[in-house]
Amino acid sequence: MSLTLYGLINYHFSKKNSSIYIAAVGIALGLGNHHLTMVLFLPFVPFFFLNDIFVNSLKPHLKSKKKYVKKKFLNQFFDVLKLQAFWKLSIFSLLLTTVFYSWMFIRAQQEYPFMFGGPNSLSEFIYHISGATYVENITSGSDQMAGTRFLYFIKLTALQLLIFLPFLVTGFIVMIKNKLFPLLWMIILYFSLIFYYQLNNNQWASTDAYMLLPFLFLFFGVFYGAIY
Repeated sequence: MSLTLYGLINYHFSKKNSSIYIAAVGIALGLGNHHLTMVLFLPFVPFFFLNDIFVNSLKPHLKSKKKYVKKKFLNQFFDVLKLQAFWKLSIFSLLLTTVFYSWMFIRAQQEYPFMFGGPNSLSEFIYHISGATYVENITSGSDQMAGTRFLYFIKLTALQLLIFLPFLVTGFIVMIKNKLFPLLWMIILYFSLIFYYQLNNNQWASTDAYMLLPFLFLFFGVFYGAIY
């Protein structure tokens, strides 16, 4: 995810094609490993192609006498889907993901079943990439387990932020004041999606690793709070 974010953010400011390829490599690697966290992130990728995701583009026009009409968010979002750079990212990510999954399948055949799903046969390979394991973990959970895990992950989030919690709150306020709502909603929604999955995931081993990416997103807010 760090590689993906680096590529997307760098492209946002520099418009360099090399950044697109870096982001594509990150996406492909993410899909080939803990692919649930990357799949849930994919709907937010177009956000990084928005002109005002990090800085409100309305501000430079406030002193101008010309009337500036900002497009609605959905219109901006669908405009991104028409961009050549977005399709270049999508196609290159798809090709690399196919390569990584093919390598996984071949490697499992030659040595031993790969940890995640053991895709050493076509049926097991399809079972793995379809995310059936994640669905099974969610459906086998219970309300009591979710309640226990809720307190655990709230504590984990607090420990992760520690002294940075005031900066996070300040950062969210700064985003609201500057109308950086796409960035704010991206942070909150992505964190909430993974958090909800973790509450219902009937698997304790290595479960904290799934929260590393949502924690990374929270530090966008910390950054805005720190520079305020």
